[in-house]
Amino acid sequence: MDKYIRNVEIIKDAFSQIQQQTGIFSVDEIVTTFIKAEEQNYSLYNYVNMLNSDIDMIEEQNKQIEQEIFENEMKGELTDKEKDKIKERLRREIEEMDAQMVEKENQIKATEEELATIKDHVWNMVDNFKKSHFFLSVA
Repeated sequence: MDKYIRNVEIIKDAFSQIQQQTGIFSVDEIVTTFIKAEEQNYSLYNYVNMLNSDIDMIEEQNKQIEQEIFENEMKGELTDKEKDKIKERLRREIEEMDAQMVEKENQIKATEEELATIKDHVWNMVDNFKKSHFFLSVA
């Protein structure tokens, strides 16, 4: 019982101090003000939690965006690498085509030289036939 009376005295003393500090002398008004303050604190607590959740969500979105940026940069680098590979492949193809063209030109020259030689032989043969007075007649 002494403990209960002591607790009641502590509560009375606390209300007395609250009354002096706030200027509110009605216990009901003090309780109502306290309850409203607690509701306000609870609302603020929920608001802060909601803001923290929003911050977490935004941070996660930022991480995803950063990942997308990184992936796009990597794709860009891969594209540059692929472009370099394509350029190199095309350069090799051009070199091969140039080599084939030179080879074909050499073949053409060789063929023209052979044709010139053959032509010379054919003209010689024609001249020899003319000189031989050979006539082919059909009976």
